[in-house]
Amino acid sequence: MYKLVLIIVVVCIVSRETVAQERAVVSTAVPFLGITPDARGGGMGEVGAATSPDAYSMYYNAAKYVFTDDKTGVVFGYLPWMKHLTRGQNLYVLNAYSLIGGRQAVALGIRYFQGRSFSLDDEKFSPVDYAIDLAYSRRFGSSFSAALTLRYVYTRLGRLKPGENLDVDPSGAIAFDISCYYKRSFTWGKRNILWGTGLNLSNLGTKIASFTEKKEGYLPAYFRVGTSLETEISSKHSLMVALDLGKLLVKGYDPEAGNESVLKNVIGSLGNSGFFKSVVWQLGAEYSWRKMLF
Repeated sequence: MYKLVLIIVVVCIVSRETVAQERAVVSTAVPFLGITPDARGGGMGEVGAATSPDAYSMYYNAAKYVFTDDKTGVVFGYLPWMKHLTRGQNLYVLNAYSLIGGRQAVALGIRYFQGRSFSLDDEKFSPVDYAIDLAYSRRFGSSFSAALTLRYVYTRLGRLKPGENLDVDPSGAIAFDISCYYKRSFTWGKRNILWGTGLNLSNLGTKIASFTEKKEGYLPAYFRVGTSLETEISSKHSLMVALDLGKLLVKGYDPEAGNESVLKNVIGSLGNSGFFKSVVWQLGAEYSWRKMLF
């Protein structure tokens, strides 16, 4: 046990230096899709590709739903976003899932982001974004599962006063996620270890526009792969450590590229010079007491 704690401390020290390195910054449309919606994910450094399943698995790896202990679940979340910088930006999340026959699961998720109202050229705007997710996951055998998530994204600046110079229309997009998850148990010494690994390819879909100038932006397509180890310290206590690697699949803005397709942009994001700068890795740990306090 002491060796495991020492490993966690060492990795956290190394991660402090790694995170400080320069990273490539890429802008995307509807960035609210990248906001961590739950307290557990935020508290664990936003890991989730291979952690134990919960009601928020939709946003990390929907394939985990078929391994939940409860047959159904409903959660509601509220997040005052960036409240230390500005007020009036809130994220609301509603999620529900249900197991079907032990090998299948369906889940529905709604995210509603209320932006801060602002004025521009005597026009007043109240930004609103939302996304509706529908996921289906299926278990193959006793250890492996896969899932497909369909998503509709909507964005609107919300013009309150008609004007001649600036015309803003709402815009929508359709996207999908593909994910898979694998877990197995093994013994290390006298301790039982649950190992999990998973990957999620999210927000692959059409481009989305906010202005009638037809300046369309790319959805924040993202690739996430991770692994986790969980063990019971005693009958009342357990510990889990998880590591995720992530890559935003959107190429930096290139004025000479023209109107690139989504597929070409995704492929281009893998071959640019800032590839390693844009790879993000996250480490998280979770202690559990009686599966009630985390």
